[in-house]
Amino acid sequence: MSAYSGHFSGEQPGISSSAALTVKGKKLGGKILLNGKQGTVSGTIQGDEASGHIDDQETGLQYAFTSVMQDDALHVSIVFPELGNMAVDLVMQRSSEEIPAADEVSSDTGTPDARLVGTWRYTEVLGGGYGDNYGSMATDYFMRLHANGMAESWTGKSAGGAWDSVFSASGGKEAITQRWHTTGKTLVFSDTVSGQQQSVIFYADGNRIMLDDGSSQKKIFERVD
Repeated sequence: MSAYSGHFSGEQPGISSSAALTVKGKKLGGKILLNGKQGTVSGTIQGDEASGHIDDQETGLQYAFTSVMQDDALHVSIVFPELGNMAVDLVMQRSSEEIPAADEVSSDTGTPDARLVGTWRYTEVLGGGYGDNYGSMATDYFMRLHANGMAESWTGKSAGGAWDSVFSASGGKEAITQRWHTTGKTLVFSDTVSGQQQSVIFYADGNRIMLDDGSSQKKIFERVD
């Protein structure tokens, strides 16, 4: 079995990462989560090294990556064009647990919590490098939870800079539609076609909610309306 096959997770300053990778011959596949945002991995393995691209499932953007396996540690370098083609380096250790996006529940239970109804915004900030090589990028993510149990999520604008340059970009073209409900302190999103579910723990406080998927980084959403 290839060393690349399996589940991995890691923590770097400002970035929580996990991956579920599959190997077929020299082809590398699977998925990766960066701060809760999922991408699809497609690459080629050469010994302990691999290279390819990661497709952002929400924005449709594609990011080149290289990686190397050292014992049970997966070292990944991802190039972000938004940051002047700066590479962000991640280290993930082999894990026995699947990443949250792989969770499946057979059927919906519970009802929508009225406190969560509305439109919410979360701002993600990524940064890396040192001195003149430092770059950062901020992206807004939105979700709208309806009282009837339907939900939409989409990517807003991005802005950032590296070296002496700045950039801004519009958000994703399409919203993702799901169902949602709550059971106690658990917020559950369900795919409208497959029924696949993903759950997080939530804490509601007036015009803010915090979502906890079990990683070290908690996402705080602010109410837009």
